[in-house]
Amino acid sequence: MLDGSLPILRKNAGASGQNDFYRTLLRGLKFLWSYPGRFAPLLLLAASPLWALAADQFRQRAWLAMAAFCAAVPGHLHWYQRSTPIATFADLAAISCVASTVPPDAVIDGAYGDATQWIPALTGLAVTRPHQHCTLFDETDAALAALPPARFRFVGQQLRYPPPIEPPPPTAPQCGGALYPK
Repeated sequence: MLDGSLPILRKNAGASGQNDFYRTLLRGLKFLWSYPGRFAPLLLLAASPLWALAADQFRQRAWLAMAAFCAAVPGHLHWYQRSTPIATFADLAAISCVASTVPPDAVIDGAYGDATQWIPALTGLAVTRPHQHCTLFDETDAALAALPPARFRFVGQQLRYPPPIEPPPPTAPQCGGALYPK
């Protein structure tokens, strides 16, 4: 199917390197399914010229738009609407307790991939393993190096991304068993 059997790729087979680009893009799609939420906007942007080229071949473009919409809905429902949240309702209650329990300058240690990721946004407290955007690696690393040592450890109910970190310290837990003083 990817060797020129698509009508759009056959039509201008001798044209520019654009067809080679789309063939390469289509061959690489199998690697995009590991993190579809991250690549969906890029895929839409990359595929829009292909959709425009396909629309030029049809007189009734409304049917093509409806077909594209119908093709996109199952993926949207599967990857966006049914995704498992990182924080549970119990985690949110524990984070609320953390906000009222720890001092405002405290640093919280926790795993990347559990509800610890929501602590900075919901409480304003610093964490030792925040979400890092690829454009901010150097700024995030510099900010983390300037933080004082963590005085508390937060443990969410579920870990979405491996690997897990070391077990919490053997101290009496607070906030429903989610917060451990170090």
